[in-house]
Amino acid sequence: MAHLSPTLRSFVVSSLLLTALQSSLILRADAHHSMSMYDTQREITIDGSVTSIEWANPHVYIRIVQVTTGKRIDWELQGESPGILRRGGWLKDSLRIGDHIVVSGYPARDVNQHGIYPTLVRLGTTTLYDFQHRLEPLERAGPAPEVGAMGVSGTWVTLLNLPVITRLEEPETDRLTPEGLQAVKSYDERTRKSEINCVPTPAPFFMVAPDIKRVTVAAGLIRIESEFAAAQREVHLDETAHAGSLPSIEGHSIGRWDGKRLVIDTANFAFHSEGNGDYLPSGPHKHLLETLTPSPDGHSLTYHFEMTDPEFFTGTISGEAQWVYQPNVTFEYDKCRLEDARHFLRK
Repeated sequence: MAHLSPTLRSFVVSSLLLTALQSSLILRADAHHSMSMYDTQREITIDGSVTSIEWANPHVYIRIVQVTTGKRIDWELQGESPGILRRGGWLKDSLRIGDHIVVSGYPARDVNQHGIYPTLVRLGTTTLYDFQHRLEPLERAGPAPEVGAMGVSGTWVTLLNLPVITRLEEPETDRLTPEGLQAVKSYDERTRKSEINCVPTPAPFFMVAPDIKRVTVAAGLIRIESEFAAAQREVHLDETAHAGSLPSIEGHSIGRWDGKRLVIDTANFAFHSEGNGDYLPSGPHKHLLETLTPSPDGHSLTYHFEMTDPEFFTGTISGEAQWVYQPNVTFEYDKCRLEDARHFLRK
């Protein structure tokens, strides 16, 4: 799914990025959304009544029935993840069984599938989804609360930072090691895609994804949850070394306080087929240094990371994202469903 930051959010730059982004979003969505099954050079418009809604990670699926000239056609819409749709204002109960909607989008290449990747979804006069403007809601949060957060605890909206997302999803070829180049060359989403097994995306993408996050601080432990990744990671405040920890998807994280700033050191990552990008794995040598720095008024956090993984790429990848405190937003954890995650394998 794709994303923008407050550091590049002038009107002119935003306009240029949004214009240039359309084709790149489609290309990157090929891996994340299995767009290869859709004809992105053609767009159709259909209308019909909703017959089912599967609101789950990694993708929302909606089925509608269209009746034209006495003929019934059952269509299937593949949408974004629940967390990303919610950031755009499309809530779980925005659409109900029996609602009549109008959908424009890219049709499935196999005409017998009657599938469509929507670019525009309308319910009466309400626009539920608009691909052309889908980034705009991800660039902002709701009104600032009267009282800021006390430290890093609370519910946060991560603002989209497009350059950082792009850097993570599409590592520069000249920075890849021979192993990295071979991994990209041999990538097959039907066998290597972590999503089909509901394996969550590790940090730092976990942390910069423009979704809603929840941070809970307990004795000796900080838990960070992500709607988009449908996952969580733990930061241990009462540990000082990685030795003895078991490898895991999110790695082993040690945290310490530098004043009000949280410093996180993460190592011992388990192998992940897309841990360093859409086509690039991460391995046990991956190392991540992160900071979460509260603003003086408690209304935001600045997330910064520096990552190395010498097995697959050279040098260091770094970036930032802004988290905005939104205590009135409800964090919703939509579990990943294997049936939905593997849906595209049946195509």
